[in-house]
Amino acid sequence: MRIFWKRHKKDERGFTLIELLAVVAILGILATIALPRVMSAITNSKAGKGSADIKTIESALEQFFLKYGRYPLNLKMLVSQGFLKQDFIFANGYNNFYFYAVNWDGVASTNVTKYALGDPSQTPGTLADLYTNNTLPQGLDPMATTGSTAYYWGAVAAPASIDDTLIDYFDNGVKVNLIGATTISLTAIGAIPAAEPTNNKLKKP
Repeated sequence: MRIFWKRHKKDERGFTLIELLAVVAILGILATIALPRVMSAITNSKAGKGSADIKTIESALEQFFLKYGRYPLNLKMLVSQGFLKQDFIFANGYNNFYFYAVNWDGVASTNVTKYALGDPSQTPGTLADLYTNNTLPQGLDPMATTGSTAYYWGAVAAPASIDDTLIDYFDNGVKVNLIGATTISLTAIGAIPAAEPTNNKLKKP
């Protein structure tokens, strides 16, 4: 009976301090090795979302142009006209909106035939950076219900709002109403007249 009790007590003994310290040391080494890789994977994932989204938006813009002969005034029109899914998010992995701007010269027949598109990445720059080769500014929320939803450059000041009387969109040669009663406001990139952005990080048609 005494032998059984001693064996039972021996089997129930806990870890020694040295054993615990060894386990903690091993876990620390594994964490040191794994953490940078995990952080790198997260960063690459966020950057990858931006790159993939820009390609998707580019494709949708070209499909829009092929059908209507003009680019959309803002990215929301890609959703309303069925070129992007309703749940598409126009922000990168860092929750910064993609930059989008269109040309505006005040003449309906020649408006919106160029665009500038880009990912502001983790740290957006300023509007002045559009004419350098550095960072890109954050864009405007295209799904906003008030205020401007995109930038523009051109030779004239934009009206308070833009509607179908100011933009010629055509479908098979017939002018179509894409904006309707919901007018769209644009914000100038800089002083009027503004030049076309030259930043080499921007995507252009």
